[in-house]
Amino acid sequence: IDGMEMKVIKIDDVEVDTNLSSIHCGLDARVVAVVEGSDKAAKLTVRRQGPAQVPFTVRLQTIEATAREGKHYKGVDKVLTFGKGVTHLVQEVELVDNDAVDHEDVTFQVKLSEQKTDDEGHRVLLGGQGQFGSCMVQIRDDDRQPGLFRWDNARVEVLESAGSVDLTVLRTEGLSGEV
Repeated sequence: IDGMEMKVIKIDDVEVDTNLSSIHCGLDARVVAVVEGSDKAAKLTVRRQGPAQVPFTVRLQTIEATAREGKHYKGVDKVLTFGKGVTHLVQEVELVDNDAVDHEDVTFQVKLSEQKTDDEGHRVLLGGQGQFGSCMVQIRDDDRQPGLFRWDNARVEVLESAGSVDLTVLRTEGLSGEV
């Protein structure tokens, strides 16, 4: 805007524009936790702060960490469009309910980037008060019950001359995964 000086400072690697005509765009949470099998998708809310009448776009993208695309979740690479008056959008990332026992929770990252507007009087910055330019999605494994294993008999007696002995292992209290 003519004659108006824009001042941008960085706080914790987030650009903060002291000009009131800036739009801040970010995810509502730094970490989103979901449970494989119970939750069908991770629901991510992307919110705007600033002038609601200014349209803009921002790219939302999933990035592998310990979770693998296709095995644990279905990847997303999408441009979100904030029209006039739109204050927030919800993007779902579908989870894959597999039978693999991972023994640990797995994670993937969701990142915002390439924010832009055609309105020359406004800038779109990632992050803001209570908003984040990226977040981590933690998938809790529901396949943690491979079961308990025990011998069928606590004591087996055989003659040394028998040559071999058949022992039976019982699997109880869970059948998930291959062991």
